[in-house]
Amino acid sequence: MTIRPKRAMTSFDVAAVVKELNDFTGSRIANIYGGENWFIMKLRGVKDARFLIIPGVRAHLTTLDITSKNMPTPLVMGLRKYIRNAVLKEAAQLGFDRIIVLKLYSKGEEYKLYIELLPRGILALTDENNTIIHLSETLRMKDRTLKRGAKYVPPPPTSTPPDKLKVNKICECITHGSIANLVKCLGYPGEVVEEALARMEKQVEELPKIHEKESVCNTLLEILHAILNESDGRHGYILYKGNEALSVVPFNPRGLVRLYGLQAREVVGFSDALDTFFSARGLVSYEEGDILKAEKNRLLASLQRAQEELAKLKKKAEELRETISVFGENIGTIYDAYNCAKRIRDVSGWSRVTEKCEHVVKVRESEGKIYVKLNERIIEVDLRLGPDKQLVELTRRLGEIEAKIKRGENALKDVENKLKSIEEKIVRRMIKAKVSVRRREWFEKYHWLITRNGLLAIGGRDAAQNESLVKKYLTPNRIFMHAEVHGAPAVIIFTEGNEPKEEDLKDAALLAAAYSKAWKSGMGAVDVYWVWGDQVSKSPPSGEYLGKGAFMVYGKRNYIRNIELKIALGIDYSEDKGLQIIVGPPEIVKERSIVYAILAPGDEEPASLAKKLKKTFTKKFDNNIQILLDSLSIDELRSRIPGSSRIIKIDKGAKTAPLLT
Repeated sequence: MTIRPKRAMTSFDVAAVVKELNDFTGSRIANIYGGENWFIMKLRGVKDARFLIIPGVRAHLTTLDITSKNMPTPLVMGLRKYIRNAVLKEAAQLGFDRIIVLKLYSKGEEYKLYIELLPRGILALTDENNTIIHLSETLRMKDRTLKRGAKYVPPPPTSTPPDKLKVNKICECITHGSIANLVKCLGYPGEVVEEALARMEKQVEELPKIHEKESVCNTLLEILHAILNESDGRHGYILYKGNEALSVVPFNPRGLVRLYGLQAREVVGFSDALDTFFSARGLVSYEEGDILKAEKNRLLASLQRAQEELAKLKKKAEELRETISVFGENIGTIYDAYNCAKRIRDVSGWSRVTEKCEHVVKVRESEGKIYVKLNERIIEVDLRLGPDKQLVELTRRLGEIEAKIKRGENALKDVENKLKSIEEKIVRRMIKAKVSVRRREWFEKYHWLITRNGLLAIGGRDAAQNESLVKKYLTPNRIFMHAEVHGAPAVIIFTEGNEPKEEDLKDAALLAAAYSKAWKSGMGAVDVYWVWGDQVSKSPPSGEYLGKGAFMVYGKRNYIRNIELKIALGIDYSEDKGLQIIVGPPEIVKERSIVYAILAPGDEEPASLAKKLKKTFTKKFDNNIQILLDSLSIDELRSRIPGSSRIIKIDKGAKTAPLLT
């Protein structure tokens, strides 16, 4: 066997993710979002998290977030009705199959959410009696039927958990003598079985020949069990062949690395490893939508029928043109055969026609027709019409066929146009689906920017965030920055002890200045100071009190004077980060965005300004870039605007707009 590119999670992957999920028991499902075939559950608790579900493919914690708050699907609305604000009591794996069960508690009721990652996987919400309340798809299969109002019935089990697997089962399986058969017999993924064999330094073909077969089976069982125990929900390994990501596993793949000459990248957090792997391979999997898909299939079938019928008509027309051509060129010979055939028929009967009349090779008495051979071509002649009338009739028939061809070509063009329109709708829908979720970085809940030399600067959005931000992230070797005005964000620059360049300090100072009350007051410029983290303290002088978000700053303050209150807001897009709103000095944002605006303090409220910006940004482009920008979240756009503003400039950025398909 060879390592094939992974398309979906395995039972071992599910076991690892379930362990991670159980760290979030007691968390509340704050909300649920979704599209045609994907769902994201936002968890709130001691730790916040997002849980991505793509039935039939994968389900794990994710950094993806929703950037478009479109009208939820009926299923999402149904899930919200029953389990929004529900508490996660437990996550479990059904048997050792690719099925996750979330046990939930809401308003005194117990629910179960079944997530099937098998082929034709579904998402099913049941009540405490296991009756299906909501379902992603009605399924009627030979071994079970799933529909609303019926009991949830799991598929037949396909594998046994390693801790329940018996030695005699393994011994029975290895007698088949090939990895493919061993994988099928055990019901385990090939990557796991091959890893176990590689650690034993054995080929499966050798196993039936070994005398101490039971010892080998015991060893294989121990390794399978160890692999499962390695999946502690904290580490994952992405396997690469060159630059191509082939697979992701929840165990150290040292055997596979040696066997196939692969490279393994360790990732802290198995969900993070899954997130990275599937994003790298572009396996987010967005559906076209049932209605559009059905219409597309209908049109494709209609197109095929129309093409086949048109081909038949054109062939018939070509044959008829040739017949007319031969008929006209040999009209004298045809008349001779016609007159001869009529005379012989009347005197001696049909049977003597082919014998007495030159060129006549066949007769059809019942239809009154003879067949004349001309230049290796046989022409049908109707004795009831005569050659002249028959030539007219042939020409009339050709005209009818040509008219049908013209109508057929018009109909074909109409079907092609409809199909093109449907495909454009599908592309628009898929692009919207693709950019409606994106990978959200941890710092995006704050005000943030990346300086021109790549330093991260983050600032609190309110006093509570200022408080938590300083407590969590301000260390002695990072920089604290604040505008010289009451009511401003606490800004931290992640310099990690390195002396920052003046230009980086000015970039970060804009973050401190623009999101302060200086903007809201309509000021033109403001001073900003910075100090090292060890100069900032939450402890006030004796007898004094510091409110939430307030700090004491000791020692020398370094000032950056007259920071102009003018900020650029741009839109960037990449496959890994999705649609991202960036802010900063105009010269930086212009270079990093596909479209941007420069703002200054003004009179227009952020909400209306955000709508205007989105509309104007979209008009700068056409085709699928419009679709991309149309997916911008008005709420997120509004949150990046410092306050009431005016637009100084809107233009395309230096980055090339992506070609989305």
